[in-house]
Amino acid sequence: GDNVEIIGVTHGINFRPDGLQFTVIDDSGDGIGLFSGANPFDYTYAEGDLVSIKGVISQFNGLTQINPDSIILLSSAVDLQEPMVVEDLGEDTESKYLKIEAATVLDPSEWLGDGSSFNVQVESSSGAVFVMRIDSDSELSGLPLPGTDVMITGIGGQFDSSEPFDEGYQIFPSFDGDVVMV
Repeated sequence: GDNVEIIGVTHGINFRPDGLQFTVIDDSGDGIGLFSGANPFDYTYAEGDLVSIKGVISQFNGLTQINPDSIILLSSAVDLQEPMVVEDLGEDTESKYLKIEAATVLDPSEWLGDGSSFNVQVESSSGAVFVMRIDSDSELSGLPLPGTDVMITGIGGQFDSSEPFDEGYQIFPSFDGDVVMV
């Protein structure tokens, strides 16, 4: 419910082409999701934009987000954060730019590659099992699975509809090079 101003760099894709749904990450590597059902801001999303966002902090299914009142483009083509290497997902990885260097796709049939959104269960080399979410707005949604042993780069997320909102952590890769065979 707090009104805030956030300045950071956009990472990943806009998951809501008719509105805005993306992640902004600051210089320290901390991020927050942005959600707007429409786009009345005259802002055209591009990864690597430095933006100033004023709005209200909320949450959706455990994911902390900002509902914007204004978005101001400060600069374009800004360097992205280096992804944080992790082996497990949790509250500390939410809305951060992540890399899982070694994961196994548990059921290759979950990778649909038909242009729709889908979830794929993966297990990291440490034994942690979590969801890799492939969104229909990602170029990955229409591609074949590159292999069952993969390296994943993406944005940490969460989808947990019940309190205390401490489950349902996910990683959202966006681009073809974000899921590669190792």
